[in-house]
Amino acid sequence: MATFSGSETVKLIVPDVEAPQLTFGRKICFAIGGATSALTNTVIAFFLPIFLLEVAEVAPLYVSVIVFSGRVWDAITDPMIGYLCSRTHSKRWGQLRPWLFFSIAPMAATYIGLWLVPSFSNVGSKVVYYLCMYCGFQTALSAYHVPYTALTMHLSTKSKERDSATAYRMTTELACTLLAAIVQGVILSAMVTKPECIDGDEAKPWLRDEVGVSACRTDRGSSLSQ
Repeated sequence: MATFSGSETVKLIVPDVEAPQLTFGRKICFAIGGATSALTNTVIAFFLPIFLLEVAEVAPLYVSVIVFSGRVWDAITDPMIGYLCSRTHSKRWGQLRPWLFFSIAPMAATYIGLWLVPSFSNVGSKVVYYLCMYCGFQTALSAYHVPYTALTMHLSTKSKERDSATAYRMTTELACTLLAAIVQGVILSAMVTKPECIDGDEAKPWLRDEVGVSACRTDRGSSLSQ
């Protein structure tokens, strides 16, 4: 047994605990989990305001309120979900699996509901509907994505393996971001038809003014023309 005096400084270098390397298949499976947030967030960021304006016929002011409120709510739910995950201790499911499994259904339901047009005649009811769908989706997405990213620390005891898995995840998310923007843009471009001009009285309520305008209607919405 070695003894050291108080004046001596001892540096202990603790190497990574030996653990099997992550296989290529496991890294790919882990990376695919990041496609969810990349695809949905890209589509929402690019096309939700357009959908609300042109298809759901929500006034621009309310569209801004919906989008802004959803982003603020997302900033609140992320740390909240992180705190709840740290206090989750399930003997059967573990710490992160319950959040990953049980967030999928509400996330899918609210995302689909976000792209539906309710048959509400009242403007306020329609705004409340989309606000609930958007905030609900952001909550479910946080309940999935926060524990998913925290799962990185449980993949391996080797920092090199964790860094490699993170690189796979970020590459997949980047590819899905580009894919979502391109594919969704192509779909929308294929649906555009030649504009048909209509009188101002037939235009959407928030397109009218006191002077009177004419609006050119397409399958995806209306645009002003003098």
